[in-house]
Amino acid sequence: MNHYLNYIIEANIGLCIVFVMYYLLFRKETDFTLQRKVLLVGILFALIVPLIHFDSQTKLVPALNDFVPTYWLPEITVGVISDESKAITAANSYWDVAIYAYAFGVAIFAILFFIQLLQVMRLIRKYKGEPIGKFLIARTHDDHPNFSFFNFIFIGNVNSITEKETAHIIRHEMVHSERLHSFDILTLNVIAIFFWFNPLLRSYKKIFVQLHEFEADARAVENDEVNEYCSLLARVALQSADFKIASHFNQSLTVKRINMMRTLKTKIHKWKFIALAIIAPVLFVAVACQDQVADDLDAIAKNSSAALIVPPHVQEAYDKLVKENPSSTYVMIQPNSEAMAKIKEFETKYGLPKSVHVFKEDPKENLIGKSESGVVFEGTKGPGDFLILEYNDQVRALNNNGSPDTEAVFAVVEEMPEYTGGMSSFKQFLSDNIKYPADAIQRGISATLFANFIVNKDGSISDVKVIQAKYASANGELKENELPSTIADKFTNEAIRVIQAMPKWRPGKQNGKNVRVRFVVPINFQ
Repeated sequence: MNHYLNYIIEANIGLCIVFVMYYLLFRKETDFTLQRKVLLVGILFALIVPLIHFDSQTKLVPALNDFVPTYWLPEITVGVISDESKAITAANSYWDVAIYAYAFGVAIFAILFFIQLLQVMRLIRKYKGEPIGKFLIARTHDDHPNFSFFNFIFIGNVNSITEKETAHIIRHEMVHSERLHSFDILTLNVIAIFFWFNPLLRSYKKIFVQLHEFEADARAVENDEVNEYCSLLARVALQSADFKIASHFNQSLTVKRINMMRTLKTKIHKWKFIALAIIAPVLFVAVACQDQVADDLDAIAKNSSAALIVPPHVQEAYDKLVKENPSSTYVMIQPNSEAMAKIKEFETKYGLPKSVHVFKEDPKENLIGKSESGVVFEGTKGPGDFLILEYNDQVRALNNNGSPDTEAVFAVVEEMPEYTGGMSSFKQFLSDNIKYPADAIQRGISATLFANFIVNKDGSISDVKVIQAKYASANGELKENELPSTIADKFTNEAIRVIQAMPKWRPGKQNGKNVRVRFVVPINFQ
């Protein structure tokens, strides 16, 4: 739904850009065919460009912050109904109302469009028409407006006009048909179904109708007396038009049409096309990129509290290592005081890195550093350097036990484990079964726990533990020594209890064999 909303917003911004560019550069021109082409191409760009994704050479990747070398699952929120949650629910309700209102508008405009289309089709079936070349021309004495719809031309009130005037009208409508003006009107009506809230679409329709009439008049009067044709326009102009999706001989812009036929035609200056070719694509790409940058930042925000801007050669090396060694976990950082402290923490939790790769920002100066007691010191000077650290469970087992762990635990595998029913069922299970500790509710204490567990080869769950927890009250964040130990234990025990109670998963596979895979799930009590 978010992608569709982004598309609607970007496409409508694009339509606004096209309208402004046309209004500033081409509104007063007299080359009607070229004006129409400019508008059609502009509208096409406005609808297509938001569907195109533009990749940047510099990628954004999550940086280290409270990192755990595992596959992270979506956050689960467990809470009591508070004023804040009520406000969120109300906001969601407003959003639902907006969605329903949009859908209702789409339905109404779609119904109106099909009613108009059926009216035209019914008239075509009723009067059939006389084939003249590729056209079907229907004439009637009934009080109907003159119009064309693709190759069907309808002439009403034939008793009130002469044969010569009828020939003028037919020639005029033939121009509409040959130039596919009905396609323009039909396309705008379809766009208006989905973008019914955009007031500029009414202006677009008005502009196209004017251009169609100006173009048809110019072609129809090329070899005829202008005064005679203008007199005919004035005589039939008072008839009303009942079919909005057809091209009409009679429109309320008759005076403009008469004046335009008497206006000297000029060519459009080339500089206007150059300006359009430069400015419009830049604006379109800028609009399309905004959504993708926002999506990237949002994804980063969900997985990390910081981000690195990584040169392409470092990113390529990182991707290659991850692909070639799926049983290892790789971390990318820039060396600074905080990063060094973080590596020290990893040493106590996960052992020494198996390997450390050091890169310079300049791809010509790649270096290989080395690790000693978990601290990288060779070839690293600061922000211009990038480190890729490899953590491996077998190395950790050697550190702890002196022998390799034959039951390696993977972070990412070819076929990831899957909870029965998918991720939505997993989130539903935890939400339905986790209970908010009563003592914590009474004291107004919230918590965010990061629970680690392993999906074994048979799909069972093991090694469940809380690896990190953060607590807060109405007054702000609480340190562990400020929190009653019993409440902290209740949060921890509840998270462990429910995760251990999960049914078996479909196990993960690497090289066709079942393997153990570690996950971390954030659980938010609020």
